[in-house]
Amino acid sequence: NHLNVTFHNHGHGATEITYSIFCVDIDKYNPDLVLIDFSVNDYGHPKLMEALLRKLLIMKSAPLILLTNLWVTADCPVPRYLLHSFYYEIPLMNICPAVDLCYGKKHLPQYISDLYSKTDGVHPWGPQGVKFVSDLLYAWWKRLDVMVNSDSSMDTNGLLVAHPHTFSFQNTVTNTTSAYLLSQLPPPLYNTNPIGLCTRCEALADDADAKLTPVNKPKGFRIVTRVKIGYGGFNPADKTSATKSFKRCWQADKPGAEISFRFYGSSVKIAIWQRRDSMGVIHAYVDNDQSHIAKASGFFKGYTWAMEKNNTGRSEIMPLFEGLADKEHILTLVVSDEPANVWVKGHLTQIFAILSASNNLNCKLEI
Repeated sequence: NHLNVTFHNHGHGATEITYSIFCVDIDKYNPDLVLIDFSVNDYGHPKLMEALLRKLLIMKSAPLILLTNLWVTADCPVPRYLLHSFYYEIPLMNICPAVDLCYGKKHLPQYISDLYSKTDGVHPWGPQGVKFVSDLLYAWWKRLDVMVNSDSSMDTNGLLVAHPHTFSFQNTVTNTTSAYLLSQLPPPLYNTNPIGLCTRCEALADDADAKLTPVNKPKGFRIVTRVKIGYGGFNPADKTSATKSFKRCWQADKPGAEISFRFYGSSVKIAIWQRRDSMGVIHAYVDNDQSHIAKASGFFKGYTWAMEKNNTGRSEIMPLFEGLADKEHILTLVVSDEPANVWVKGHLTQIFAILSASNNLNCKLEI
């Protein structure tokens, strides 16, 4: 009760971390502490984890960064947590052993494991689940506070001296330009990481860099609000409780519909909705060069929670072009006449963000 905390949650339901890297301008909040859970819906993306960490490590507010593994699995934490925590000297809090010790299904009665999760043993959708996670996070914070303020030892002269810490150095840096902070980081682990030093996001959302505005009047596209409904929510008394998230998007449903956007950078991605039914396929080209066409399909091949009740699908970030000249471009998107699912023919297309990356640190100001 004595803490004065302003909390910003940038986890977007059924959306991988790429959206947060490109579309959430975390720096504008000047955070003191950033927690990153990179465990689910982001399988096999160590490049994205490193990109997010490097983005945070050059922020002017020099926040404390904590990797938090909230995913309960047999190999906890997953190796990418250990690798990036060690390489960038970032603390890692792994709740997996604690959950297994106190609520583990394999060695405890079901009525105890259900206190943490009444569903799959992973999501904390039990009467004690969310509180257990929050208690662990608070305990870590209190331990950090004691360590920073009281961590000392006796030197050879019998005097108590404070131990230096990585984050102590961060908070005493006087040159906080992004270029200087970037120069203090170790070399990237992945030399071919296409994410870039600066990212831009045009979307119909408040946390985007700019509104997703067409270059010219679109043909066949209109703005709609897309509703994502998830089941098995946070009400432990109701296993079918629904949670909803809303995203505005540009929508078309007929072949030949066309829309164009400006972007700045050497690579560009598109964020679209995917489902298993009558979704369409987008053809994309840059700067009117139709000799190189990229495709983005609205067909969702994976599995979402309680899919038998939930065909609202999920959002997907799909790469379109890389290796472009690092400058301003025009991206044109056309709904093709090929269906995303040949068994349920349709051409519904829903675009909610354009993501671009550049090595120009001022890319957000270029358009």
